[in-house]
Amino acid sequence: MKRYIKAAAVAAALSVLLTSCGIRQTEYEREDTVTLTVAVRAGETGLIQKIQPGFEAENPSVKLKITELSAGFEQYSLYASAFSSGEYLFDLVETEDVWIDDFIRKGWIDVLPESLNPGEGYFGYVYDSFGRGDAYWAVPFQMDLGMLFSLDEYGWDGEYSSMAGKSAGNAGALKIEDDREDIICALMELIEYCDGDVQTALELYGSIYKYAGSERVKLNEFKKGNVPVMHSWSSIIPSLYDDSSKVVATFRAHNTPLSPEGNETTVAKLFGFAVSSLSEHKPECERFLEYISRDSVQTQLIEQSGMYPMKPDMYEDLTIVSTWKHIPAMSSRMENVSIRPHTENYAASALDVREAVYAYLEGTAGAEEAAAKIQGFLN
Repeated sequence: MKRYIKAAAVAAALSVLLTSCGIRQTEYEREDTVTLTVAVRAGETGLIQKIQPGFEAENPSVKLKITELSAGFEQYSLYASAFSSGEYLFDLVETEDVWIDDFIRKGWIDVLPESLNPGEGYFGYVYDSFGRGDAYWAVPFQMDLGMLFSLDEYGWDGEYSSMAGKSAGNAGALKIEDDREDIICALMELIEYCDGDVQTALELYGSIYKYAGSERVKLNEFKKGNVPVMHSWSSIIPSLYDDSSKVVATFRAHNTPLSPEGNETTVAKLFGFAVSSLSEHKPECERFLEYISRDSVQTQLIEQSGMYPMKPDMYEDLTIVSTWKHIPAMSSRMENVSIRPHTENYAASALDVREAVYAYLEGTAGAEEAAAKIQGFLN
């Protein structure tokens, strides 16, 4: 009893102190403010601290808490380590696109032939993802950090400069340009989640999209687990400036909602995360990986997502994906499948899908009509 009395006294004292300092939160703030833990590599806290005041001032619903990871954390295995261990120590991760540099250095990928190089007018971040110098490299996936699926169009994007204080605000969440491959990959993921029902997947897409208009609503809903799929909330901050130097950093947050039963909805996770979580032997994860590893599905994904061929012996030596080795199709898929669609044909089809999705979201087409067009693309 004395312990409880003492705890109550301390709490009361803190309340009085915070109130006297003008820090007391209103009911609205308590409900809508979300604290995100930002993980940075050892010695790099200063990069985040430079933009933290401006970020929080322009995003009053978000507070950042910075934690430094140990020097032993390797950047390219950061996500895999977190998800395979089941320890979610952070919401936001500072990342760099280091997969390609590491793969080039270790000799695991080759320069793409001239005939496979993306043409002008292709998706905007293709070069940033796997271009170095005058060459394009055969990176495993056409998504940064090797992710096959991307739900970034549901997210909130903002660009900050500590000198100019510029922000793109949450308008990025509703402005999807050159994200055709993201829409398709997201839909394919949701279609699998909905057991092949395109219309149900499209309606689920729409229900998620509703949360993109307000970071307050979105963050809290995803934190509470009210949206039944994995959501990749991405805030890309390409430029951090001070008077003497330029620093490039990218931030990606992952809010993993829970199913109604309180379990992680692993089947709808990004592909890389699902693979990393395989060690947990969750039935949903096993089912998703079995599906995704079929030769027919691999062929379809390569045709429709723009995945490039990779050296077939990569999986023999690549330690960071050693958990993939017991999935039979994974180690040989690049030997069996080396399809690259013609850029213009793929882009045109992707544009049709995007227009069908937007027609549904804007209410100019019904779910059944839009789903029929999407089904035509998948066929």
